[in-house]
Amino acid sequence: MPEWQIAAPILHHIRPILLASVLGAGVAFLLAEARPAPHPAKAELLMRVGYEYTPAPADPTRDYQQVTVRLDEAIGTELQILSSLPLIARTLKDEPHPHGPAVADLTAQDVLERLSVKRIEGSTIVALELLDERSDWAARFLDRLIANYRQERSRLYGQDAYTEMLTAQRSEAESALEAGRAELAEVTLAMIQQTAKLREGISVLASDPARQAEYRDVRAALAALQLRLADRQTTQGVVALLDRIGSDESPGLAPTTPVPPGSVVAMVDDLGRMADRISALNTVEAEVGTRVAALDDALMRQQVRELGSANVEVMTPPYVSDEVAGLSSLTKSVLWGIMVFLAASAIAVVRAGLRRPEDDEDGASIKTETEEGHSGGSTGA
Repeated sequence: MPEWQIAAPILHHIRPILLASVLGAGVAFLLAEARPAPHPAKAELLMRVGYEYTPAPADPTRDYQQVTVRLDEAIGTELQILSSLPLIARTLKDEPHPHGPAVADLTAQDVLERLSVKRIEGSTIVALELLDERSDWAARFLDRLIANYRQERSRLYGQDAYTEMLTAQRSEAESALEAGRAELAEVTLAMIQQTAKLREGISVLASDPARQAEYRDVRAALAALQLRLADRQTTQGVVALLDRIGSDESPGLAPTTPVPPGSVVAMVDDLGRMADRISALNTVEAEVGTRVAALDDALMRQQVRELGSANVEVMTPPYVSDEVAGLSSLTKSVLWGIMVFLAASAIAVVRAGLRRPEDDEDGASIKTETEEGHSGGSTGA
């Protein structure tokens, strides 16, 4: 069939073709109006890079190591977490689909295919969009997805093991500090009691002329102990107590118990051992106290780090957009009308092209014979 004859069958059947086009457009319009296009649910998140990308120090008393983080890689990581299939499955479990008429069994993969998570070019804002026939459910799903994403992010970036280590070390140091203070109080009380006995023994020796040699030995031992403890910052209280004993020349009361020979000097030696123990306990208390303060500072910095790692802010809460997803009902009807017109025209052309050539020749010969018959009849007349 010549190209110029292609339009002939279309023009020959133009009325049924136009009628089919109008009917197709009308049906498409009615179907589009019966099931209106859904409105997408949208939300926007503001991403900031903080301490979550900074490793914790090996030594709790040191500052955190500073690292360089590429913004594109950081936001790309956040996008992967936000659109991960396990997170979507968890959110779908928390916020199940109401199963509308067009939803048989919505899976996490289906939701992922309908979900759009992308970074707005030139910013650190991430736009989320979910398309579903139940727009209200889509908005609720996005809200739950953001909440679960924050929890998952805290789990991934959190350093609970490091915090637990700091807490355990502090508890251990605090226990040691309390035990040392308890022992210090016990030794101090024993020393006070021993001091009272020493003063009583010195009074006995001072008032007994027969024991003056022993009295001088006690004084010498007491002076030597004072001299040994004088330079220690941790036994200044003990030195002051010994000074009061050494300067006390007043006669004491009669002893309640006998004072055997050499027992008073032994008391001075006991006081020396107690003073040494008090000095050691004071040193340990200072060291452990410094350790506790350092761990408290590390825990405080860890809390600041955790707070500084929560860098996702909801810039625009989930909402149902006024935009219509897809084409309008009128546009759909026009497109359907055009497609029906093209299809009907193609059918007409194909049917015309399938006609047998011998049919055309038979028709042409019949037409020629008829014309010749008419011509012969006219001549005979």
